[in-house]
Amino acid sequence: TAVVMGTLHDQRTGLPSPLCTRHLLRRVLQTAETDFSLSFTIGAELEFSLFKKDDDGDYRPIDYSVYGNSHTLDEQSDFIDDLYTQLAQQSIDVEQIHAESAPGQVEVVLG
Repeated sequence: TAVVMGTLHDQRTGLPSPLCTRHLLRRVLQTAETDFSLSFTIGAELEFSLFKKDDDGDYRPIDYSVYGNSHTLDEQSDFIDDLYTQLAQQSIDVEQIHAESAPGQVEVVLG
């Protein structure tokens, strides 16, 4: 599966397309600021699930722990350390890494 994100413009006029969700968000944010003196701070997070191949060649979640359980991080410390290092090398701040609710699911909260 692939996703291509972009800002849509009318090819004839060069103006933002009324169908563009990014432009809609810009208008909503501008209206919030100008009309109501509101501004927003957002955060980004990555969520993914880790799997391992079992003896039958099937992929299974690495664990069945629950939200916030340190077992996932402890068992996957080499992967987590490598992920953290690679993000740091790209100047991407990591605020928190923790297990999520689904089997093998990990969340990386970016700062």
